[in-house]
Amino acid sequence: MSMIAAVDLGGTHLRVGWWRQGAWAESRVEPTRRSAGASGLLDQLVKAVQSGPPVKGLVLATAGTLRPASGHVVGAANLPLRQIDLRQILIERLGFPVAVMGDATAAALAEFAQGSGRGFDHGVFVTVSTGIGAGFVTSGALVSGVDDQVGELGHVPVQLGHRASQCPCGQRGCLETVASGSGLAARWAEATGQVIDAKELLAAAEAGAEPARSIVERGSTHLGAALAGLVRLFSPQVVVLGGGLIQSDFYVRAIRRGFGSILADSSPESEGLIRLASCQLSSALVGAALVGSGDPAATKLLSRSGFRSQLEDFQ
Repeated sequence: MSMIAAVDLGGTHLRVGWWRQGAWAESRVEPTRRSAGASGLLDQLVKAVQSGPPVKGLVLATAGTLRPASGHVVGAANLPLRQIDLRQILIERLGFPVAVMGDATAAALAEFAQGSGRGFDHGVFVTVSTGIGAGFVTSGALVSGVDDQVGELGHVPVQLGHRASQCPCGQRGCLETVASGSGLAARWAEATGQVIDAKELLAAAEAGAEPARSIVERGSTHLGAALAGLVRLFSPQVVVLGGGLIQSDFYVRAIRRGFGSILADSSPESEGLIRLASCQLSSALVGAALVGSGDPAATKLLSRSGFRSQLEDFQ
């Protein structure tokens, strides 16, 4: 069986793996070169893929707003990609078939095909990392919506008014500005004038240091409330949480408190709704690999998605 390359292009890390016969032949991770601009980022991506064994194609899972039928990136709050025909550029540079999909969509596929969401026909996957995104599954298939643009949870406003924080997407008061890794770090810099990453901030908050603890408590309250809102609107069987920040037990406990404080009294069964991603930091990478290799469970989950047209050259 031919090998597939899979890439998870996130705001903080670029993960690349080579997948054959349902397992990784090799995988690597490196910091994403956001400061290099679009050209430098593309060079990094191409070099990473070409550094491994020969493949028949690449499935790229990326942060940002996409046109799933074409692989065109409209914009990305946490990456230097704006109005770029990413799929076509990569096909021309790599010389083999390429498909480009959203990272939250890819992660949802992995978790509902073979991870913590497996066996559920109606659920939500939420990734909490540099940004925040979601994937929705109903009747055993991913919800697509108009132009397949379902899942921009991070850009739902949770604060209003001129004091609401500016989001890289252009709006003010987005959930990402208070609850994502980039948002938590920005709020710390705003309060102290110092630059630290989200991992350091969470460690400081767990130790009880201020203003770290207050920043994290505020973010987790907003995120817990957002998850409770999803449960009210969508009535899922399961909510799977993944992404870099979910690796912090302290942040997960805080999110659960925010979630439970809203739903616990009126919906006692809500306590067991939240599960952690079994693929951990590799959910989007695994999802991309499953799609590229034609995994039956992943293919079924994509039955309503316009993204399928990108996969014709993989057959």
